[in-house]
Amino acid sequence: MPHQALNLTFPFSHTPFGYKYVWIFFLLMGLTNSYLGWRSLLTHLKDNEALKSKYRLLFIQYAIWSNLPWMVMGAGILLGKVNGVLDYLVPSQGNLAVVIWWALFFLMNFIITGWIFFGGGAEKLEKYPGLPTMLSGSAAHIRIVTSIGFILVNLLAVIIYFFNPWAHDGQAYSIRVLLDFPFFFSLFFILFWLLGGWLFGLFSGWVSLAQYYVTKKKYDEPLLRWRSAKFNWVHYHTCLNFGANQAGFYISMNYFFKIHHPNLFIPWSDIQTVKGEMIWGPTFILHFEKAPKVSLEIHEKTMVLLKEMANNPAAFKGVGD
Repeated sequence: MPHQALNLTFPFSHTPFGYKYVWIFFLLMGLTNSYLGWRSLLTHLKDNEALKSKYRLLFIQYAIWSNLPWMVMGAGILLGKVNGVLDYLVPSQGNLAVVIWWALFFLMNFIITGWIFFGGGAEKLEKYPGLPTMLSGSAAHIRIVTSIGFILVNLLAVIIYFFNPWAHDGQAYSIRVLLDFPFFFSLFFILFWLLGGWLFGLFSGWVSLAQYYVTKKKYDEPLLRWRSAKFNWVHYHTCLNFGANQAGFYISMNYFFKIHHPNLFIPWSDIQTVKGEMIWGPTFILHFEKAPKVSLEIHEKTMVLLKEMANNPAAFKGVGD
């Protein structure tokens, strides 16, 4: 039986609840991510009001830019100009609200890329690390990641506009969208989970550490949970667990990307500790004997707690001295 071709502007009340309000979920995710990142930084910035004000401005700008597309999308839906998020998959239909959303999307994409490359954005993000994004590390790394993201985002937009499998002459096969969307969304989510986690693990050096220090033994001793640290140039925000005992240093990842980040246990004899400095305060940088190209930078306050937990003079030499 052929699919019935319906324009996406069928009555607003007939739109399935999930497709009508799913933008709220993404908006809340963005706001929560911003809040958790800010709360994590506050533990390091609470004694520095001048630095706190600079970071507050950065986080406000980040929260606005990262959530503006979802707010505009929600406004179009709540005002009845768009039925649900599925309308935004068919920009070729000419719906004014959808066109405005895509115009905003491209404008933001070009503005951010231009700021990174020509407005000193890469240098600013290097100087003030800590935003919950992949744009961290050196200015050169930030430009590389921005370039890759810019290409992929615009390629995806071209595919959606010109090769949308659900669109035909400005219309969409509504029944096909309703049946296929959960499958394709799930497929995208799984691919992002697998590929994204692997890329994080590869660039951060976690994969290299796992070659020598992976452990499958359950760690039953106390942990410092929901901690932040920087592996090479990749920042892990409020998603790490640290433990320390007489034998060594334990590291694990929380939940989402754990499949690509196996638990690690590193003996004290393989760890060298040197002092470092981030903009929000003193840090310690760990180097590992069997993976010399990997570095792990942790805030001093966290390191002091870990050394107390280890109760071993060989643990984190130089910390607390």
